[in-house]
Amino acid sequence: MKRLIYFFFLLGTTISVSAQTTADALRFSQFGIGGTARTVAIGGGIGALGGDFSVISTNPAGLGIYQASEFTMTPSFYLSSVDAQLVDGGRGYFTEDNTNFNFNNIGIVFGKKVVSSRSKWRTSNFSIGINRLANFNEKLSYEGVTPGSYADFFQEQATGLLPEEFNDFDTGLAWDVGAIYDLELDRFYETDIELIPGAPIQKDQTISRSGSINEVVFGIGGYRGERLMLGMTLAFPIVSFTERSTYSESDTSDDLIPLYNSLAYTQELETSGYGLNLKLGAIYRVSDMIRVGASVHTPTRLRLTDNYQTSLVYDFTDEGSGNDGALESSSPESTFDYDIKTPWRFIGSGALMIKKMGFISAEVEFINYGGASFQEPETEDGLRVNTGFFDDLNQDVANEFTSALLIRLGGEYALKKLRFRAGVNLSTTPYADESGTTDPEYSAGIGFREKKFFIDATYTLSTSSEGFSPYNSSISQQLVTLDDQKNRALLTLGFRF
Repeated sequence: MKRLIYFFFLLGTTISVSAQTTADALRFSQFGIGGTARTVAIGGGIGALGGDFSVISTNPAGLGIYQASEFTMTPSFYLSSVDAQLVDGGRGYFTEDNTNFNFNNIGIVFGKKVVSSRSKWRTSNFSIGINRLANFNEKLSYEGVTPGSYADFFQEQATGLLPEEFNDFDTGLAWDVGAIYDLELDRFYETDIELIPGAPIQKDQTISRSGSINEVVFGIGGYRGERLMLGMTLAFPIVSFTERSTYSESDTSDDLIPLYNSLAYTQELETSGYGLNLKLGAIYRVSDMIRVGASVHTPTRLRLTDNYQTSLVYDFTDEGSGNDGALESSSPESTFDYDIKTPWRFIGSGALMIKKMGFISAEVEFINYGGASFQEPETEDGLRVNTGFFDDLNQDVANEFTSALLIRLGGEYALKKLRFRAGVNLSTTPYADESGTTDPEYSAGIGFREKKFFIDATYTLSTSSEGFSPYNSSISQQLVTLDDQKNRALLTLGFRF
């Protein structure tokens, strides 16, 4: 089962608090099938075909096949539906739908035939535009009744520390509002939950995510001789990601736990940034029926900024202290700059052209997710301060993730001016301690082609089963299971001139 890793790993008190996790390394290294509806419909296996704006983000050699200019735009409708359940919580699945309208592609190719008899190049084409590579929009929620509390996590994190050593983003808040306290002054902290061990506690959580990775691309490609196409793309990914988690819990209606009434913990993260990479590609026409392609993408160097803040509300009744109500504490707003370097990407592709009928295409991409790495930001004097945190995090990335193969298969059938398409793409697992493949994404589409105009429509469907823990504690283990379904509808409008 593919796992969703969701937790915030915070730095110690001696340096700035951050929200970087191994999950970030995977999130910003995984790209979906972006670009036009045609490319998405055939599962993304466009690398050996060319003649579509999407190739600028996969194999830019495909730009070489153009002999005229073309403009494309692809509005897209995205629907994520997540069923979440707290295991042994007794409340069943809760369904959350999240919709998003965006543009999957806007771009233009300036096609130019080379007329000079002295040149070996038949075409010399330039392209510019934007392709969407990832969509982070999602919402999930659950509720149920299980033993254990978020206070267990605060208690474990505080053990052995003085209050002035507490993290401002979790244990410090818990100390401020009385969720943890030290009766014996021995640095082993108590909680109200301990008064009735194993008592059932009502829990609920809502997590909302939004954002995307859009890639601004500048590409050149040309046809050299009769069989070889070459191309290059300079790409600038733009990252935006927002996540808000609101976790709440309360004593049951039986009021089993003395003093304790309720707890609410909120975490907010905003990540934004930009990057740079280079893509090189080639396509060779072996015969009229067979084409093969290859491309390599350099690592993307992303400069990211995290804005992170938490707050905690704790409600308890203690007649001895005179408290009867809720106490609230908020962390400072943390802003942290850092770099992520994504892994190299190597892509091989092939296509079988069926005269007057269409084609069948296939593509395989190799990427070592364990090769992603974090780096400290530069100081004002251009140096990098090595705190050791990213060294440990990079080792965790290398241990947790492994290399994977991304497989994309598809085809197109031509019937006069109509085009019927279908495809599938899947991947071997990126996790080092797992084997097998992820759940596939299926796609189907239809197109209509005129000499100066074309329109393509595509629908995709993917499902996955995942799980996560709302907090990490050896005292009380909590597990939430997720069944996720993602739907996309795309419409590409194209104009040739």
